[in-house]
Amino acid sequence: MVTTHHLDRRVVRSALALATVAPSADNTQPWRWTADSHGIHLYADRRRGQPVSDGHGRDMIVSCGVALHHLQVALAASGFTSSVRRMPNPGEPRHLATLDVRPRAANHADLGLASAILRRRSDRRRFADREVPDSLVGELVARAAAQGGQLRPVTVVEQRAHLVDAIRATPEADASDVTDVVAVNGGSAAMARRSTEGRIDQAANGDPDASVLMLLATRSDGAIAQLRAGEALSAALLCATAFGLATCSLTRPLAVGSGRGTIQTALLDGTAVLQLVLRVGWAPAGTPLAPTRRRRIDDMITWLPA
Repeated sequence: MVTTHHLDRRVVRSALALATVAPSADNTQPWRWTADSHGIHLYADRRRGQPVSDGHGRDMIVSCGVALHHLQVALAASGFTSSVRRMPNPGEPRHLATLDVRPRAANHADLGLASAILRRRSDRRRFADREVPDSLVGELVARAAAQGGQLRPVTVVEQRAHLVDAIRATPEADASDVTDVVAVNGGSAAMARRSTEGRIDQAANGDPDASVLMLLATRSDGAIAQLRAGEALSAALLCATAFGLATCSLTRPLAVGSGRGTIQTALLDGTAVLQLVLRVGWAPAGTPLAPTRRRRIDDMITWLPA
């Protein structure tokens, strides 16, 4: 591990406070951290897992991957670069990553991405009827690829309809999941959204929006691939936020049952492993979304002796 003489507890705590603003499946926030003056370690907190809807822990690890990339962004804005070792301890599968940290001057891009962390929301409303430029879609694809993920826009009408139908047909999909995809398909369901964290009341009136549906996939599966999928998702989310785009991801209908396999076979042709579905578009006018509640940062960190 690389030793640094400048990474103090205040800097680490501040960076982790930003990292833990990361979105997670059902807001479980399934991570914990250990840190000292040399580096930071990420662990999966299995006590916050969802054994019924996420029996294999995929969503938990993907969520931790989002927080891992958020942390790298936060550290960069604080004047540090980090080298990541994923799954560094074969005997401890909960130990997902170690970050070796060293000083490096922050630049404008670092500061811009860090500020996007606080502005990002999981927006489950119907998006505006305004097309997302291909250039922005391409930038999101590139950002995800740089983190080891494959972000594939579903642009063919028939494929888009197939994706929506597959999610709607999954027994595990609840009203929230269905309304999220009905919004982009112009379905006739009239579902009232519950007013919960990160959402507002809104009826689905059947009018389609102009959002883009994207499949986030990896070349293989397993813990490292799922961690990289989370990092790729984080990169895409923060880039989208910086451009002023709204986003939300869908994981629950893919966690168990046939939804993942159906979509993967039909739209990925067996060339990649589907991790989640991402919606991207322009937020509707109206009331801004409030941030979701977060755990106390000091409850997530264990400080190691120097």
